[in-house]
Amino acid sequence: MARRYFGDAIPLGRRFYFPGRPERKFEIVGVVRDAKYHSLRRESPPTFYVPFFQDSGQGMTVAVRGRGELGASATMASFQNVVGEVFAAARVRSVKTMDDVVNASVHQERVVAQLGGFFSIFALVLACLGLYGVLSIAVVQRTREIGVRVALGAQKGNILSLVVGQGVKLALTGAAVGIAGAFAATRLLSSLLFGVTPTDPLTFLGVSLLLVLVAVLASWLPARRATSIDPMQALRTE
Repeated sequence: MARRYFGDAIPLGRRFYFPGRPERKFEIVGVVRDAKYHSLRRESPPTFYVPFFQDSGQGMTVAVRGRGELGASATMASFQNVVGEVFAAARVRSVKTMDDVVNASVHQERVVAQLGGFFSIFALVLACLGLYGVLSIAVVQRTREIGVRVALGAQKGNILSLVVGQGVKLALTGAAVGIAGAFAATRLLSSLLFGVTPTDPLTFLGVSLLLVLVAVLASWLPARRATSIDPMQALRTE
């Protein structure tokens, strides 16, 4: 409110009133930081505070900070006792912790995030299984080739590096295409994210490394089995 109506000028000591009620003026005695009220998604609205006894309505909201070693229930009980001692006619109702207030304001986003997380993990598992299966079959189909290479004097390390290298190249190519598509799709999710950017580098890096690791295992395990068998048997493999 201070930035919107006073700009860089110091608002202390100035007065304002609502249109239609010029007889009731408010004097500014201090400026506080912005605060969220209804939702974390919304920007902080222009707000001003008045003493409760100058503008008492049907109720008031009080924020209480408790000690770290006290639990939420103990803090609430202590607060209710203090209110009862100071003002016996007052009634404390709708007591909530700040965690409850924040959780309620992001309930919809939390549900969407949980569903999205479940399907994302499910899709990641399917991608890993599919990648492992495709590369494993590809290596098994090259058993005769591996047998020929071993019979001609190729070392096991050379065979493994050749097969695993091709699998990793395929995985890196797929990861690059997937990252490009993910960057294009993240714009649709930017409004549902809190505390993380749509292009979070750790997320993209972690998923890419996981897929590359799966590709290495999918290529290395069957290739290792193929190099451990007798070359003559590998040559007879159909």
